[in-house]
Formats: sequence, structure tokens, C-alpha cells
Amino acid sequence: MMRNIFSLVLLLVSLISFAQDDTPKATWASLPITIDGKPTEWKLPLRFYDEGTKVFFAFANDDRNLYLCLLRLRTTSFKRPS
Repeated sequence: MMRNIFSLVLLLVSLISFAQDDTPKATWASLPITIDGKPTEWKLPLRFYDEGTKVFFAFANDDRNLYLCLLRLRTTSFKRPS
């Protein structure tokens, strides 16, 4: 019985520790962030990239707010008329 409980606890701890590896983490905002639609306060290139949406992103926070910056590179594709 104790062996089963120990095995279950060990399994849960290992699953929790592996689940945390790819979690994006916010950094403390070193400069005041102005909400103006421009990424001038952010260190470029942004820290994270989502392949599915092709969006670069980063998080920052201060003592009152959590900020999110999203950048999408312009990728235009033109189709030839048939």
C-alpha cells in the first residue's frame, strides 16, 4: 500500500515538473510602458514565438499591471490570376 502511494506521488511530482518547462514567464518592466501600439519599450526581438500563428510575443509586469506585446511580421502572398 505504501509503495503504491509513493509511486503515485512520484508520478505526480514528475508530471508537474515536466509541465512547467515551456511556460512563458513575464519579466519586470524596467521602463514605464506606454500603451500606444508601438513596441518601443520592448527589447526586440521579442522573447517568444508561436509557430502556429506566426506571432512574436513577450510579457512584462509592474506592481499593478501585466503587459503583453504581440508582433506579427508582414507576410503577404499574392496569387496569380488564373
